[in-house]
Amino acid sequence: MGLFVIVSLCLRYTKYQVNMLAAKVEADIKTEIFKHFQKQSFSFFDERKVGSLMSHITTDAYNLTVLIKQIPETLLDFTIRLIGTGIILFLTSPTFGTITFGILILTFSIASYFIPKIQKNMGKARGIYSELTSNLEESLSGIKTIQSFANEDKEILKYNDNINTY
Repeated sequence: MGLFVIVSLCLRYTKYQVNMLAAKVEADIKTEIFKHFQKQSFSFFDERKVGSLMSHITTDAYNLTVLIKQIPETLLDFTIRLIGTGIILFLTSPTFGTITFGILILTFSIASYFIPKIQKNMGKARGIYSELTSNLEESLSGIKTIQSFANEDKEILKYNDNINTY
C-alpha cells in the first residue's frame, strides 16, 4: 500500500512539472514564431493568408505542447505498468505471461505499420484546418463588405464547403 502511494505521488508530481514546462515551452514557441513573422518581408504576407499564419501560431504551438506533455507522461506511466504487470504475470503463470507479451508485440507491430499512415492524414487535416481558419478570418474581417454586397449566402456556402472538407 505504501509503495502505491509513493508511486502515485511521484506520478502526480511528474505530471505537474511536465505541464508547467509545457506551458512555458508553448509560450516561448508562440513568441518565437511571432518574432519570426515580424521580420518577414511584405511579399511573405502577400503570398500567405493571415488566417493560415494565425493557425500556425496557435495550432502548431499547441500540438508541440501536447507532444511535450504526453510523451514523457505516457512513457513513464506505461513503463511502470508494463514492468509491474510483466512481473506479476510471469510469477503467476509463465505461460500466460508469454502469451500476453506475444500479443503485446503483435499489437506494437500493427501500430508501427499504421502510425505513418495516421501521421500523413494528420498532416492533411492540419493543412485543411489552416485553410479553414484563414477563410474564416478573411470572412469575418471583411464582414462589412460582404454585407454591403449582400454576399452572406455565398460566404455561408463557402464556409460550409470548407467545414465539410475538414
